[in-house]
Amino acid sequence: MENPPPTPGELRALANQLLAWANQMASRPVAAHASPVAGDTRELALSFATAAREVLRCRAESFPQLRLREPMWDVLLELFIEQERGHRVSLDHLTLTSELETAVIQHAVAVLVTSGLVDRVVDLFDKRVVWLTLSDAGYDAMIGHFADAAEFLRPIAEPLPDIAVRAVR
Repeated sequence: MENPPPTPGELRALANQLLAWANQMASRPVAAHASPVAGDTRELALSFATAAREVLRCRAESFPQLRLREPMWDVLLELFIEQERGHRVSLDHLTLTSELETAVIQHAVAVLVTSGLVDRVVDLFDKRVVWLTLSDAGYDAMIGHFADAAEFLRPIAEPLPDIAVRAVR
């Protein structure tokens, strides 16, 4: 006995699942950013970026009456952290997860794209989705920034974990 053909709903579900898998495969870390930077430096930069994001959140919570946010830095930081973790970031995701207004995020992204630090790519399957990534220049600038931060911490590096000590030497 042969199985009956799938229903239109089952075919749509399968097609959606295939698209989701394709998007997931496409969201793997970009190899272009993986090779030029040593693993310890990348891991240290990710640690610094994550800590910087948390410090900004704490500052905003400590002074809720003041608008102490830096939208362009927030976008760069979020993109760097998510890319280093192997995740893609859409413009919608940024606007939904940020504490900033949608217009502020969109303006920050537009300025960062114009300055060449962020690339904006429309999804191949769903033209309503816009993916954001750090450009090569943006990624290099973020790594450079956090490498400089590590250099600043060199005099007190001994109490830091072994990975931090290796990365700043």
